[in-house]
Amino acid sequence: MYPILMYHGVGRTDVSALERFFVPPGLFREQLGALCAAGYHPMTLRDLLHRTHPPERPVVITFDDAFEHLLEDAVPALMQYGFPATIFVPTAFVGKKAAWLPGGGAALAVLGPRDLTGLHACGFEIAAHSRTHAHLDELPQGAARDEIEGSKRDLEALLGAAVETFAYPFGHHRAETQRLVRAAGYRAACAVGRRLATARDDLTALPRLEVTPWTTPEALVASLSRPQPGALTWLTRRRDEAYGSARRSLRALGLR
Repeated sequence: MYPILMYHGVGRTDVSALERFFVPPGLFREQLGALCAAGYHPMTLRDLLHRTHPPERPVVITFDDAFEHLLEDAVPALMQYGFPATIFVPTAFVGKKAAWLPGGGAALAVLGPRDLTGLHACGFEIAAHSRTHAHLDELPQGAARDEIEGSKRDLEALLGAAVETFAYPFGHHRAETQRLVRAAGYRAACAVGRRLATARDDLTALPRLEVTPWTTPEALVASLSRPQPGALTWLTRRRDEAYGSARRSLRALGLR
């Protein structure tokens, strides 16, 4: 299995509507400790895509929205365990407030340019989450394209590195939105789904397991080993497809 975990905030919030998205720092450390004790090896989504032979029990830890408090409440714990993570950034709000959130949530700060470049240098994957955290499925095609392509350009200009993965704001991803993501050059995109990814899943609509303040360390580890329909994972499918393509090319050249 190659599970992808979805976090939003690590810390505490006074905004009741956002409580379910904020995991207390102490619980977060316990969750990381449980993953470590169970033999899981966290990787960024980009690294997992590039690895032909991933380590035993890989898991991808992702954070949506790139809240500034991650620097204090999540990053130290991740670095203590040597765990990288993928952070999805709505680029129009870099260094600003999370204006897309309702009520008091709009006062939350988003990581700034220096924060993002520093995390990138430390091995974290900085990935795209559109520009304005818009409902992409509800936008005209041109506006949706700008959100998807523009966030990639914004981050690549900031980081000086390729940005290959994307997360859909609110998890919305109709077929046309997925097509725009592929056309923009992303290799993979995350939705929500609340389950493990399998061979049936499109690489541009990968499901994730949501981690909440009520996810105990024991429940988290159990959810990663829960049997899923289909024996192969999306990464296994990708590897097998690449192998098949290589064999066909060799045959065409008369080498196999």
